[in-house]
Amino acid sequence: MGQTKDQARTELKVLPYMLGKLIGGLLAVVGFPGAIFVLNRQPGAGLAEVWGYLLAGVIGVVVFVASSRGMARKVNETRGATTTRQEKAKTSLVSWLILLGLAGGFVLAVFLLTD
Repeated sequence: MGQTKDQARTELKVLPYMLGKLIGGLLAVVGFPGAIFVLNRQPGAGLAEVWGYLLAGVIGVVVFVASSRGMARKVNETRGATTTRQEKAKTSLVSWLILLGLAGGFVLAVFLLTD
Protein backbone atom coordinates (compact mmCIF):
# COMPACT_ATOMS: atom_id res chain seq x y z
CA MET A 1 0.00 0.00 0.00
CA GLY A 2 2.89 2.35 0.73
CA GLN A 3 4.22 2.00 -2.79
CA THR A 4 0.83 2.98 -4.22
CA LYS A 5 0.71 6.10 -2.04
CA ASP A 6 4.23 7.07 -3.11
CA GLN A 7 3.32 6.61 -6.76
CA ALA A 8 0.17 8.74 -6.31
CA ARG A 9 2.18 11.50 -4.60
CA THR A 10 4.74 11.45 -7.39
CA GLU A 11 2.03 11.71 -10.02
CA LEU A 12 0.32 14.57 -8.19
CA LYS A 13 3.62 16.44 -7.99
CA VAL A 14 4.12 16.24 -11.74
CA LEU A 15 0.47 16.92 -12.64
CA PRO A 16 1.01 20.66 -13.28
CA TYR A 17 3.83 19.81 -15.69
CA MET A 18 1.65 17.25 -17.44
CA LEU A 19 -1.09 19.84 -17.85
CA GLY A 20 1.51 22.30 -19.15
CA LYS A 21 2.60 19.75 -21.72
CA LEU A 22 -1.02 19.19 -22.73
CA ILE A 23 -1.73 22.90 -23.13
CA GLY A 24 1.55 23.49 -24.98
CA GLY A 25 0.86 20.61 -27.32
CA LEU A 26 -2.65 21.84 -28.03
CA LEU A 27 -1.38 25.34 -28.78
CA ALA A 28 1.20 23.96 -31.19
CA VAL A 29 -1.34 21.67 -32.82
CA VAL A 30 -3.78 24.53 -33.34
CA GLY A 31 -1.23 27.22 -34.20
CA PHE A 32 0.88 25.77 -36.98
CA PRO A 33 -1.91 24.01 -38.90
CA GLY A 34 -4.07 27.12 -38.49
CA ALA A 35 -1.40 29.21 -40.17
CA ILE A 36 -1.11 26.68 -42.99
CA PHE A 37 -4.89 26.60 -43.39
CA VAL A 38 -5.13 30.40 -43.65
CA LEU A 39 -2.25 30.59 -46.12
CA ASN A 40 -3.77 27.88 -48.33
CA ARG A 41 -7.41 28.99 -48.20
CA GLN A 42 -7.10 32.75 -48.51
CA PRO A 43 -5.55 34.02 -51.73
CA GLY A 44 -2.96 36.70 -51.09
CA ALA A 45 -2.76 35.99 -47.35
CA GLY A 46 0.46 37.20 -45.82
CA LEU A 47 2.24 37.22 -42.51
CA ALA A 48 -0.20 39.75 -41.07
CA GLU A 49 -3.05 37.24 -41.27
CA VAL A 50 -1.16 34.30 -39.75
CA TRP A 51 1.07 35.86 -37.10
CA GLY A 52 -1.37 34.98 -34.32
CA TYR A 53 -1.41 31.33 -35.33
CA LEU A 54 2.37 31.24 -35.65
CA LEU A 55 2.79 32.90 -32.27
CA ALA A 56 0.43 30.35 -30.68
CA GLY A 57 2.43 27.53 -32.25
CA VAL A 58 5.78 28.86 -31.05
CA ILE A 59 4.45 29.53 -27.54
CA GLY A 60 2.99 26.02 -27.50
CA VAL A 61 6.34 24.46 -28.36
CA VAL A 62 8.14 26.54 -25.73
CA VAL A 63 5.58 25.66 -23.03
CA PHE A 64 5.73 21.98 -23.99
CA VAL A 65 9.54 21.81 -23.84
CA ALA A 66 9.72 23.78 -20.58
CA SER A 67 7.06 21.60 -18.95
CA SER A 68 8.78 18.45 -20.17
CA ARG A 69 12.11 19.50 -18.67
CA GLY A 70 10.47 20.58 -15.43
CA MET A 71 8.62 17.30 -15.18
CA ALA A 72 11.80 15.31 -15.79
CA ARG A 73 13.59 17.30 -13.09
CA LYS A 74 10.73 16.79 -10.62
CA VAL A 75 10.56 13.05 -11.31
CA ASN A 76 14.30 12.70 -10.81
CA GLU A 77 14.07 14.56 -7.50
CA THR A 78 11.25 12.40 -6.16
CA ARG A 79 12.46 9.05 -7.44
CA GLY A 80 16.14 9.56 -6.87
CA ALA A 81 18.35 6.85 -8.29
CA THR A 82 15.87 4.02 -7.66
CA THR A 83 14.72 3.68 -11.25
CA THR A 84 16.37 1.07 -13.39
CA ARG A 85 16.91 1.04 -17.11
CA GLN A 86 14.11 -1.47 -17.51
CA GLU A 87 11.64 0.79 -15.68
CA LYS A 88 12.64 3.77 -17.82
CA ALA A 89 12.37 1.74 -21.03
CA LYS A 90 8.94 0.43 -20.00
CA THR A 91 7.68 3.94 -19.25
CA SER A 92 9.11 5.22 -22.51
CA LEU A 93 7.54 2.36 -24.45
CA VAL A 94 4.09 3.04 -22.98
CA SER A 95 4.36 6.74 -23.84
CA TRP A 96 5.38 6.00 -27.42
CA LEU A 97 2.59 3.46 -27.88
CA ILE A 98 0.02 5.98 -26.66
CA LEU A 99 1.44 8.68 -28.94
CA LEU A 100 1.50 6.42 -31.99
CA GLY A 101 -2.02 5.19 -31.27
CA LEU A 102 -3.37 8.74 -31.03
CA ALA A 103 -1.49 9.80 -34.16
CA GLY A 104 -2.83 6.80 -36.06
CA GLY A 105 -6.36 7.57 -34.92
CA PHE A 106 -5.96 11.17 -36.03
CA VAL A 107 -4.66 10.16 -39.46
CA LEU A 108 -7.52 7.69 -39.87
CA ALA A 109 -10.09 10.31 -38.84
CA VAL A 110 -8.67 12.86 -41.28
CA PHE A 111 -8.63 10.26 -44.05
CA LEU A 112 -12.25 9.29 -43.43
CA LEU A 113 -13.48 12.88 -43.10
CA THR A 114 -11.77 14.19 -46.21
CA ASP A 115 -12.68 11.30 -48.47
